Amino acid sequence: MRPARLLTAQSVSELLTVILLFALVLVITYFTTKWIATSQKAAGTSANIEVLETSRLSASKYFVIVRIGRRFFACAVSKEQVTFLTELAEDELDLKKKTGAPLPFGDFFRIAKEQVKSGNR
Repeated sequence: MRPARLLTAQSVSELLTVILLFALVLVITYFTTKWIATSQKAAGTSANIEVLETSRLSASKYFVIVRIGRRFFACAVSKEQVTFLTELAEDELDLKKKTGAPLPFGDFFRIAKEQVKSGNR
């Protein structure tokens, strides 16, 4: 049997090099993922087509309200097909404007905690 090897300066430097390279790979992966997500989001957005609301009817069927240009349509969507139901007038819809960024999780958690303490569930 060989005696246990003591940590030498060379083995410590090798360990630190491996850890540094691993951290570098993680950083590169993080920024590459962010870049791909941003480019995919930009490619998938359109000024003329927008899904306003979706409601699940069953496991694979949805009711969807879509804005195309200045017109609004109700459609039924399944795995196999999209069925046009009717055109909707803008005054028939309750169009709520999005109010900026979503609530940060910390704020959401604090509000939920306060509601549980006060008995409002």
